[in-house]
Amino acid sequence: MYIKKYWGNFIGGSDDSLNLVAFLEDQKKEEIPLSEIFAKIGLDKQNWDFRQTVEYLEFTHSDGVEMDFHFAIDVVTDLAAILLECSVSGSVNLQDLDEYNTPIRRIRITATPEEHDAMNKSLADFAQNPLEYDISEMMGEDEITDMAYQVEMLRKELYEASGRNRNYHVKAEDVKHLLPDWEGADGCIATNRITVEGYKVGYCYREKPDGGWDSGWRFTAGDESEAYMDDPNNAGIYKLNTICNDDPDIIPLLNTPAPCAFERDENGVFQQIKNWKPDEDEEDPDMDILKQCQKWHEESKQHKIIDALEAIPAEERTPEMDSELARAYNNLADPHKPTCKEMLKKALALLKPHEEYFEDDYYWNFRMGYSYFYLDQEGRALRYFEKALEARPGDDDTKEFIERCKKGISLPQFWECFRERTESAWKDFAQQEAQLRQMMDEDKDHTRGAELVAQMQETLNLVFDEISFEMGFNGEKHELILTPEGDKVKLFELVYFQKHAPKEVLEHWNILVGRQPLQNIGLRTDDGWDISGEDVQIWLEEQGENSFAISAYCEKLLPMLREEEGYCPAKKVDVKDTTGAGDAFFAGTVIGQTYGKTMMESCEIGTRLAASVITTGENVCPRYLPSEFGLDASAPDDAQLALEL
Repeated sequence: MYIKKYWGNFIGGSDDSLNLVAFLEDQKKEEIPLSEIFAKIGLDKQNWDFRQTVEYLEFTHSDGVEMDFHFAIDVVTDLAAILLECSVSGSVNLQDLDEYNTPIRRIRITATPEEHDAMNKSLADFAQNPLEYDISEMMGEDEITDMAYQVEMLRKELYEASGRNRNYHVKAEDVKHLLPDWEGADGCIATNRITVEGYKVGYCYREKPDGGWDSGWRFTAGDESEAYMDDPNNAGIYKLNTICNDDPDIIPLLNTPAPCAFERDENGVFQQIKNWKPDEDEEDPDMDILKQCQKWHEESKQHKIIDALEAIPAEERTPEMDSELARAYNNLADPHKPTCKEMLKKALALLKPHEEYFEDDYYWNFRMGYSYFYLDQEGRALRYFEKALEARPGDDDTKEFIERCKKGISLPQFWECFRERTESAWKDFAQQEAQLRQMMDEDKDHTRGAELVAQMQETLNLVFDEISFEMGFNGEKHELILTPEGDKVKLFELVYFQKHAPKEVLEHWNILVGRQPLQNIGLRTDDGWDISGEDVQIWLEEQGENSFAISAYCEKLLPMLREEEGYCPAKKVDVKDTTGAGDAFFAGTVIGQTYGKTMMESCEIGTRLAASVITTGENVCPRYLPSEFGLDASAPDDAQLALEL
């Protein structure tokens, strides 16, 4: 089915779609006028304005079941896709539209020129103003934007793409199914002399197929000039059945294996050309899709590149084709339009699988960098632009992007606000979290850590240009721990991000900010000291409203005081949560001892750290510089310890 690339999601993937297929099957006829469909389900009452479903749309199935449609525009977009299938293939197999509930049967929907014109205008209006339609109330903004993009692609292919607006010699409604027993690929290439002007096939040949869609057959009238063949608009890709309707004389030839060629003699009879072989050195733009894409690129016809390459099944596209397709999506991505991010993500999805293949290629690295740059991920983009510059030293465009990346890293700017980025990231995470949990559960040998981190990094970079995080499992739920790394400002962003985690994520994940309290933390030294958190007693003394003093005592530490006994006063702070105070005290005391401070001075450091922890509910303390505690940062390497919990 030609429209498989559209059918099954925003187009052809709703309850309205299933009811429409049931309606078409129930008509028990091969040809159904569009006007008849409109009249029977009530679309005619909309007067070609489908922004709001003003009348109840329904029909009664022949088995007595009443079936209704929720949104007029939903039905119209499905009908447009079926019209495209009929335009390309002459008809549509209803089972292809709903394989589980519908038997095999081909039908054809016809429309008048006036109806086609009205359909074109209606699809264009939806693509431009999706939020004005009632269906948008049932979809998120990203979803309705994606649907609008798909509808616009469909509209262009149906009414603007090369070949769709041609006045074909055999009309779509007159195409008969002439190859019922054909097996295998049924795509071919034919010139307009045959399909539009109505000339018989004069010369044809079969070569090695150009992909899973291709039968290898090429059909010409035999009198086309070289200049005519050089123009890609003078030919098109068709189903073999379509060309058989143009000239049934070719049917007996079709099972001849490649390579082969035939031409008509003076009596109009096909004669096989003996010992014929395709000229592999001949440059034919119609047969070389990459050259054609380059030409379209130079003409800024990115939509044509997308239409042509997306028509080839993904498994049949070469890495070079995917790279060209990614470039087209990159070039169409307008930062000021809602479809921008989706196009850039499509480009990345096309490029990433070929990293090893294109490792040192300038174009691939540049396109990767370009996608990441306009996704507000300058840090990741920089790496690819630098590799691109290695492949092409002195390239001015690449150097400019490198400078913009470095500026963006130091002074980050985003096209979307933090709230919008947060929503996008959680939506992305919700779609893949089940896969992440499965990977973590199955990774018993811890061999997929890099893959897990990379996948999570990809999501978090939608919000944060740089982020530190940990992943784990506590026996009940999986955990994502986000750390500010001592950056007080980032802590606010992390807390906001944490609090907006959707319910479906929180069913399986704990989203935590800051390093969490550890069990069984302690101090062990070579000279016999063994002190745990249980050995420390903490007292809180209320000083006033929401104000407390904290005191710590550890009997095991008394011998360490030596001659330095004294009193370390408690700090007056607003207590939020005492969790982690003992751990912080020990950390500070040990750091002081490591730097050669007296026990009294070390305990002072520990008390300050403990006081900083209990003032926050996040159980983290800010990063302190050694100089803030009177510590010599030029001490030996083994004393270079960070004052961070």
